[in-house]
Amino acid sequence: MRYGVTKQEIAFEEREVAEGVMLYKRDRSRLWQARIRRVTGKWISISTRTDDIEVAKEFALQRYREMKDAQARGDVDIVRKFADVAKLTMKELEAELASGVGRQANRDYMMVIRGWLIPALGRYPVHKIGHAQLVQLDQYRTEKLQRKANRSTINTHNAALNRVFRTAIARGLMAPVQIPALINNGAKPNPRPYFDEDESRLILEKLPEFIERGHKDCSKVIRELLVDYVSVLYNTGMRPGVESLNLKWNQIKRIAVFRDGVDAEGDSPSTLKFAVVGKKRPRTLVCRDIDGNVSGPLKAIQQRFEELKDLPEDMLFKQDEYVFRTREGRVPNHQRLTKSFKLFLRWLGIEKDAHGNTRTLYSLRHTYATSGLVQDMSMETLAAQMGTSRPMIERHYSKLRPEMKVVELSGWRERAKTSAAPAIDMSNVVKLLTEQNQMLIQRIEEIARESRVIQT
Repeated sequence: MRYGVTKQEIAFEEREVAEGVMLYKRDRSRLWQARIRRVTGKWISISTRTDDIEVAKEFALQRYREMKDAQARGDVDIVRKFADVAKLTMKELEAELASGVGRQANRDYMMVIRGWLIPALGRYPVHKIGHAQLVQLDQYRTEKLQRKANRSTINTHNAALNRVFRTAIARGLMAPVQIPALINNGAKPNPRPYFDEDESRLILEKLPEFIERGHKDCSKVIRELLVDYVSVLYNTGMRPGVESLNLKWNQIKRIAVFRDGVDAEGDSPSTLKFAVVGKKRPRTLVCRDIDGNVSGPLKAIQQRFEELKDLPEDMLFKQDEYVFRTREGRVPNHQRLTKSFKLFLRWLGIEKDAHGNTRTLYSLRHTYATSGLVQDMSMETLAAQMGTSRPMIERHYSKLRPEMKVVELSGWRERAKTSAAPAIDMSNVVKLLTEQNQMLIQRIEEIARESRVIQT
């Protein structure tokens, strides 16, 4: 069945069966096609699968009566399977991305539709999706994951499901009242896995060594880029994947740390800022580059390209080229970087945290958030830097463990403050007290002599 058939697509052999019902033949086809006008005014095209004009007429009229009856009942007049509407939705999402109006969420929705919704719900009519089908989706999800899905995962699935329903409604394949109440009985999220200070230091120290452990040149090329990629993620809180891999040189700028450009000691410190496109909207983030933690890796990447290596920084930051490219000039697939980092963590023996949670490249972002909270960075500042919301920060990162604040809880911070305070020079105090004591003794002796004279 086709929507919005135009006159230009119809051959000259055309016959009117009834008002709103036409039969026609396409060029180079002997079978009759039926055109039926819906209540919306749009025409649909249906193959009658016959070359007999009388049989074709009966088929078209029967289909027309079924559509009219459905309209009279307030039901949809055309039945489409969920899989068909879901595929139309993915085309819409792809078109939005191609036109520049789509968001990162579009890619997430397409992945969910393709990998989860179509396999679980594809065979059902879209307007018949109800509570029973949603329960089946939940069961399918649990079986595939081999655990209960987290609430955030189900929220994404529900958002993708709503997008399919919107497409169905827009095409008259579903009424708004037929949208089922979506459920979310997902598992309560655990604190996200991160790296502690010692593990972070180990990662940054051992990554260069990991390059030479690759057996193939293609592996070494990816690992070479991974060294710089990890350092930048660790010091910016950027999302791995689309957000970071789409960064270009002309989206980087050097800025002064202080408004007047000079600190208390007369120095002029600066740092870098990135203009990135997050899940929902563009944002600017400031890099933690106090020791060259970001500019150093960027310099290493620059030196791999002949056309970039001799450029001064101000010219480098005008280049319309992706930053994270292999020395061959290709932006790597995120999955390759993820797999390489997984092998690296396994080699170090820190792939899982103490609670059994698997760490990934995303754990670098969680590490940034956790360290920011430990250093008393406000949640508003952290949320703005990471391109998320304060509730998300509170939900996933605010569960500070006692060992994160060991200095404060052990009392050593107060001890350190006391130790750091300038020592008082007690020698002068002792000298002053000695002098005052001598003067007091002399005065007492004088009073005693005066008393003896009065008595005599």
